[in-house]
Amino acid sequence: MKQKKSNSIETLLDERGRLRHPFWSAQEEYSYNHDRISRLRSREWEQFQLLGEGFVFRLLFGHFRGIGLCRAAFTDLKTGEYSISGPIKLFSGDSYTLDYELSQPYHFFRDEEDFFLSLDNDGQFYRLRCHTSEYNVELMLPLSGDMLISAAPFQNLRRFFYAGRRVFDELRGEVSFHEKSYSLSGAFASLESCRAVLPLKTARVFCSGCQVIDGHSLSLVFGWGFGYTGAGLENGLFLDGELMKLNRVREKRKGSFLTESRFFSEDGSVDLRFTPARDELFARDLRLLYFRSHCTVGSFSGTVNIRGSGEVKIENMPVLCEHSRFCF
Repeated sequence: MKQKKSNSIETLLDERGRLRHPFWSAQEEYSYNHDRISRLRSREWEQFQLLGEGFVFRLLFGHFRGIGLCRAAFTDLKTGEYSISGPIKLFSGDSYTLDYELSQPYHFFRDEEDFFLSLDNDGQFYRLRCHTSEYNVELMLPLSGDMLISAAPFQNLRRFFYAGRRVFDELRGEVSFHEKSYSLSGAFASLESCRAVLPLKTARVFCSGCQVIDGHSLSLVFGWGFGYTGAGLENGLFLDGELMKLNRVREKRKGSFLTESRFFSEDGSVDLRFTPARDELFARDLRLLYFRSHCTVGSFSGTVNIRGSGEVKIENMPVLCEHSRFCF
């Protein structure tokens, strides 16, 4: 099975709810025909992450086999102070359904006890407002540049993973925690928008990083574990918003998630050292079902070689890296 760039407009799934073929693209070119899969099989989620000097904010919302959730977590990286909040709803109906296209404008709103979220995509900006009694996050994220969109099947062809990834280096807004304000200078945000039918058990890795050097924005996204990963469909570099595709990337690490590791590609185009600074474990167990995710904050240093563009040197690029295992 070869990696290929999609160049036709068609539905994502066939009549039997199977992914037509694996692909990657810099723009959304396929229609997500969600009516081909049942709600009890589908999983749809959006994940925003924001990393700045001294803090990290994470937001996850969507539904997983009929369970709706909207969870946000804020951490002060210097003091270790931490807050997580947001609803988890059993038998949530359609209130958490994300049946829109990956780049389609939408509005998502939740107003629960001590938790407020309003998220708008108007086609030009994401406008995010999330606040509790402990933290307040207000962001405006311009929708510019490419989005790495990829789709991959599993061994069972009725299971698939379809996602779009974007990194935002230009941020506007305000962030505070326990009445302390944080600067957005040098901060970045990443978005992972996913639609999938997954096996009961699976594991995955997802990393995003961004740095502005001499007026040029350089961003990375790495991922594997969901679906067919041999072609490295989820890996890319964005230079001033333009996607430059990378092939398969792997990680070599010995010890805990706070141990330094190496991210590399078999063709030699990627050779990066990941230096972790903090690891947070998000875990939930319910009888035989579980979810465990190590979310690590750190930095990349090394080189990336891009065909036709030469070698790009990276030094202390801020990075968010997630290692997850789950059964649900």
